[in-house]
Amino acid sequence: MKILMVIPYFVPAWSYGGPLSVCYLMSKTLVKQGHEVTVVTTDTLDGSNRISQSKEMIDGILIIRFKNISNSLAKKANIYLPIGFYDWLKKNIENYDVMHCHDFFTFQNVCVSMLARKHNIPYIVQPHGSAVPKIERGKSKIKSLFNHFWGKQIIKEAKSVIALTKQEKNDIQNYFSVENT
Repeated sequence: MKILMVIPYFVPAWSYGGPLSVCYLMSKTLVKQGHEVTVVTTDTLDGSNRISQSKEMIDGILIIRFKNISNSLAKKANIYLPIGFYDWLKKNIENYDVMHCHDFFTFQNVCVSMLARKHNIPYIVQPHGSAVPKIERGKSKIKSLFNHFWGKQIIKEAKSVIALTKQEKNDIQNYFSVENT
């Protein structure tokens, strides 16, 4: 099976934490099981540095990085705008059997959901605890706007949504009015 992992940051950008580790370990395991895994991501390393290689292979995982418009926007505001990603995805989407989107409030997930529907390719969403806007987590108004325009469609059209906890599952089901997560 050919799997496309979509995440705004990837190895070696370890400062971005949990979702990166999950995506890396999952990708590495899938490769060991005989699957072909490609990760598309940005070139962000941290708030001020970039990863120079646009394409490389790590542990059997093909990594394709797109230049991010601003590393400081990425680190400070969690905004990733990879130049050329949409065009690349449009051209290559039919090469994959399934896509797995990590994180939630991203331009990349909007692109995946739009093009996946058009090409009838299933995608999985793994928000890593972030799909439902909560005041205590910050930016709840911006996240609510994102969900109004794109988030609800991303969740409803996903083949599957992976929740980390029962509470996250309940939050997603209630907020997005979906039955199974």
